[in-house]
Amino acid sequence: MVQTQLESIYLKVARKKAVNLVVCDRGLLDGAAYYSGVTKNFLQFNNTSLEKIYKRYDAVIWLETLVKIDKNKSIEIRNLDKKDISLALKISNNNLENWRSHHNFYKVKSSSIGDKKKSIINIINDLLTN
Repeated sequence: MVQTQLESIYLKVARKKAVNLVVCDRGLLDGAAYYSGVTKNFLQFNNTSLEKIYKRYDAVIWLETLVKIDKNKSIEIRNLDKKDISLALKISNNNLENWRSHHNFYKVKSSSIGDKKKSIINIINDLLTN
């Protein structure tokens, strides 16, 4: 519900200011990756469907977690233990599975933060010019 409200506010402000692009760092379906159950249960609880959620977004850019390429650095930087790493990977995989069927889905593989930023900028430029 919080995500829905935030997106509504962002869209109202964008329309008011004649902005054509709104980028969110989270989407409505992201919560399902943390849900104690399957996505189907999340959707039922929130009285929605994948189709309704997908329709809200013109495109989805999914970023693979950096934990996947450097577990040791993630443990060091984020003060995580191996159990946390395993959970982070599970949530990331759940999130990928939930979004990957979106009609305009882009997957940005794990790499350096700089490479991810470049990939995102390229994707957004392509979306704006097509």
